[in-house]
Amino acid sequence: GGGGGNSLDSPSTGENPAINDDKQDTVTEQSWENPTFKTYEDYFVDLFNLPSELYTIDSGVVTINYSSITRTEVENATSLSYNGNVFCSITKQDLSGNGTFAQPYVVHSTKGFLYLTNKSLSGIALNAKYINLACDVVLNDETFDKDGNPKGGDGVVYSWGKIASVTNLTFDGCGHYIFGLYINEPERTTGALFSETSTLEEIKNLKTKNSFVNAKSYVATISYMTKKLTNCLVENGFVKGNGSVGGVAVFASNVLNCINWAQVENSGTNGTAGVLARTRAGYDCHIINCQNYGNVVAKNEKEDSCRAGGIIGRPTDKFTVERCQNFGDISVDAQQVGGIVGYAWGANATIIDCDNYGDINGKYNAGGIIGGAIYQASCFISGCNNYGYVKVTNVSVGSIFGSTYSNKETTITVINCADYALGYNQPLLGSFSDCVCIIENCYALQNGTGSTIEAIIYMSMEGNAEVHIKNVFIEIVGAANAFYVMRKTTPESAVKSSIKNLYIKGERCYSNASILGVENIFTGAYQGIVVDMTNRKEIYGSDFSGFYIDYKTGKLGFKEWDGKGFFQGKVTEEWFVNNGYRKKEA
Repeated sequence: GGGGGNSLDSPSTGENPAINDDKQDTVTEQSWENPTFKTYEDYFVDLFNLPSELYTIDSGVVTINYSSITRTEVENATSLSYNGNVFCSITKQDLSGNGTFAQPYVVHSTKGFLYLTNKSLSGIALNAKYINLACDVVLNDETFDKDGNPKGGDGVVYSWGKIASVTNLTFDGCGHYIFGLYINEPERTTGALFSETSTLEEIKNLKTKNSFVNAKSYVATISYMTKKLTNCLVENGFVKGNGSVGGVAVFASNVLNCINWAQVENSGTNGTAGVLARTRAGYDCHIINCQNYGNVVAKNEKEDSCRAGGIIGRPTDKFTVERCQNFGDISVDAQQVGGIVGYAWGANATIIDCDNYGDINGKYNAGGIIGGAIYQASCFISGCNNYGYVKVTNVSVGSIFGSTYSNKETTITVINCADYALGYNQPLLGSFSDCVCIIENCYALQNGTGSTIEAIIYMSMEGNAEVHIKNVFIEIVGAANAFYVMRKTTPESAVKSSIKNLYIKGERCYSNASILGVENIFTGAYQGIVVDMTNRKEIYGSDFSGFYIDYKTGKLGFKEWDGKGFFQGKVTEEWFVNNGYRKKEA
């Protein structure tokens, strides 16, 4: 525990933060068959040498009579006494400063941290104050498995409480660690290092290691609600809850340079994610340059109630995610799931230059970048790449975007995006309805072996939807049974949609059915569609001015494809005819 075999201020081991779930489950340290679990108040009984007259114990619950403690300010120290007898002193070696911007509270020891964050003991309200760490803080010296069982240390585990009066607090970890944060209270609402429901100003430059947090709802490692999170690292650990669970934080407005390695599990509702569960209501949110390496699992019998993502789970207000990566596997047995964003819930989304490397598994709607959008949520997705397998057991799947419904008068824009996963029937976009969808300058590498390929739109466009495709390159590996750009549309959607410059390259496609669908076949405007397979070389429409060929490789594509003018040499309809392509009508 905090006062066990290691010093309260033992330094970080300096290990590489590349810790995965396998390593966490196979810790070689001693496992305790009968560990001692203590309460938050036990910290102060044991580590501050409280006289027995100051506390009572009833069924293992410690109650401290803080009102009988006298604080006396003496030179370079604060003495704590009872009936005139000093039982503990807080010196400048523990805590210094006055909490202002010019002279922040500076924590020099774990004892100083515990004292400062316990308002009942210290009498210090942290509202609108500033705190800096000048040391690592060891709350427990054990590591924990996925069930919260301790390994190593002295087998004494202290549970963390709630820090009161932290509205507008600015906390700077200065690159130091909080070791051994432990909360295992399944009926507790809000569980985190900072778990009070008031809003902090900023938490920055803070690292945590060997944490275990399990609470009922609103659960994260570092904070419940913060305006800004900057340069925070959750190096390893487990975060578990029954609603709104995030690896780093539950709610925030701005998240910059944060990394999560903890395993995240939500068995309840709302948002689940490696970094941020949800956005703050009524505020725009920006998440920039963040990474998730932990696996994220959401499992709930209420199948329509949980969304999960690698970076953010369920944003409900306008948000931007930029230059973020997910490396963890994301799995749900409930609703929407995405590699970067779970689901945009009435929130306009901007997702730029993000990459997903994890495998995505969902029950209903799944996307490599975002699971989807609902309730007047427009999405702009640019420069994003997917490298993971995306699978669902029902409904809709997309390597970039999952699905949308109840989303009238909105636009889904996907430009300069690519899917390299070689997934099985993994189109760029899933099903969507009642909105405009724009797909430009995109690439997909698909596994066609023995399958029917919906290359761009999964299954259907419904309602009053329309899609506009321009400069899209689909490459199929393996012989496909059939290939469709969009398999099924409504008559209204079919006539309003358009295609310009679509290149489909593959080994074989056995079916000679129209590439544009089997129900209400595409009837909108189209030009420059090329099918390039060993048994099918066809061109549809006219005006192939957008096509270029790379003379070095002979690879066909579009000048706009990589934004660098990679393809040189314009290709005309005459070039196609001379190279064995047959003119066909859609």
